[in-house]
Amino acid sequence: MTKITLSDYYKHFGSIYGAITALAGILPLLSLIGIDKVSPYIFPPLGDFSEVFKILTLIFIVLITFVVFNLNSKKQLASKNFRANLFLLFLGLIFLSIFSFFITTQIFIEAVPSKTGTIYVSKGYDRLPDKNDERSDLELIVDVGYKDKDLKQIWTHQSIIIARVVIFLSYFFTLTVIVALCCFAVLFDLLITQESNNGNGAPSVSTNADPVPPKPSTRKRKKQQAPIEQQIEESNEISEK
Repeated sequence: MTKITLSDYYKHFGSIYGAITALAGILPLLSLIGIDKVSPYIFPPLGDFSEVFKILTLIFIVLITFVVFNLNSKKQLASKNFRANLFLLFLGLIFLSIFSFFITTQIFIEAVPSKTGTIYVSKGYDRLPDKNDERSDLELIVDVGYKDKDLKQIWTHQSIIIARVVIFLSYFFTLTVIVALCCFAVLFDLLITQESNNGNGAPSVSTNADPVPPKPSTRKRKKQQAPIEQQIEESNEISEK
């Protein structure tokens, strides 16, 4: 199997698959400068711990690229059937992860209108007794506030934490599967490229070259030398006579 270096692997991220991986990695960076306020799908709102989760996500994305590279020595990757099955598996996981993330955002994230625009808030699922009335979650958030300290006056602290963990895990799993698939695509593309180069790089032998005559063996040389010596002896005998 073709040996791949770490530098060759990361250089190959200039392909379309590498661009998708970079885009997925940019999402946490964009959220750090506040772009996530435009849409919860860039990075879900996780309250006071959002910045910590963003940095952890960025670190894990870089680690995923390195983990995929370390799998390049596996013999299974040389099989085209294994590559195709792995690709189909990741496509199925991507579909399930996107679906689960969409469901969790619909359940636990509320879009709150404000004077400066829409604010996305992650909420709990278990209301406090004094807030367990007919008002909707949005109405309660508008009345009480959207800060973490305000949300704790509407839902139990435990339900808020569990809801945010579920949101983050569904988002992280979706991003992880997409990044891993793109990294494997980069790795497979590099393997195919190097295998084709190795196959076409063998030195060709010219059929028009003059054949090199084989060297006679020592036995044949002795047989060829024997009659010459006899002729010399016969000529000496004639001269003596």
